[in-house]
Amino acid sequence: MDQLTSLIDHKLVADALPEHTSSNREYLYASNGVFVRAVRPGLVAIVPIHWYDRVIPGLGAIAPIVQLTPRLPEFLLLQAWQRCYAACTESKELLCHFVYENSSWQLVVPDQIQENSTCHPPDQPDSSYYSATIDLHSHQRYPAYFSDTDNADEVGFRLYIVLGQLHLPTPQILTRVGIFGHYWIIPTAWVAEGADHFIDAAFENAPC
Repeated sequence: MDQLTSLIDHKLVADALPEHTSSNREYLYASNGVFVRAVRPGLVAIVPIHWYDRVIPGLGAIAPIVQLTPRLPEFLLLQAWQRCYAACTESKELLCHFVYENSSWQLVVPDQIQENSTCHPPDQPDSSYYSATIDLHSHQRYPAYFSDTDNADEVGFRLYIVLGQLHLPTPQILTRVGIFGHYWIIPTAWVAEGADHFIDAAFENAPC
């Protein structure tokens, strides 16, 4: 058994939701489907992987959940929007990180390589990439969606946000939780204040 596999648990949900014990992630087998759960300071997520067509008798049901405590404040989400808009005027994407430390949320714009259709930080040990709970990047004038490149890059456990159509008075926003390669689209309002300043593309996208 390799080291990663030893950090992953598999549990049957017989009745109540079992206690979380994994330091990485755990797969939950319930009457209504298979789910993956992960926990980090301030963030708890249970994401569906596969819904059953029929209920499996003898097991308990699970409802998906994403809880961020506390939610991202409105002023920081709007600050990120402003920074992304400024980058859009230069035909560049922008990456922002939200880090929770000293009992408050901080917006960090890391050193990064910016291009017309991509942005990414250099691999540095002190990068905010390693401490961020929320990863936000922009798609300039394009719609808010998660590309194949995003799927390849966003393989940790955190929240991911995309801002799109930044040239419009009301841009798009799309948010998902990622648990080591498993993703689930959620309404941005679940995790951030001020989502009503955007058109939430979650309502136009099926869960993934």
